[in-house]
Amino acid sequence: MDFNITNYIVRFAGGSDEATYIFLFDSANIQRAVLIFGSTNASSQKITEMTNTPDRSYLVYMQMTRYANVIDILRNESPIIFKVVPETNTVYIETHFEPVGEGEISPMMPR
Repeated sequence: MDFNITNYIVRFAGGSDEATYIFLFDSANIQRAVLIFGSTNASSQKITEMTNTPDRSYLVYMQMTRYANVIDILRNESPIIFKVVPETNTVYIETHFEPVGEGEISPMMPR
């Protein structure tokens, strides 16, 4: 299952819930995934299809060390594809047909 990510929400939690969440939405603003970043052993957690939603939506645990990379790609790249491979318990968040030589604009570089 894959879809284009067009919107996202970030939620930082404290107290008894020390996780960070990123909610991913498709072009119809339907929530398709919740990424949970925390101190748990994320690689041992199974990707779960949420059955209480009318459309396919996934719950994915990731290590907190991945948060900066994920938020960076969400903020700076387009289009972005979310892809689930249930057979291998793997999720991909990837750019799709990004132009070669697009370059990055750095605040240190003159325009």
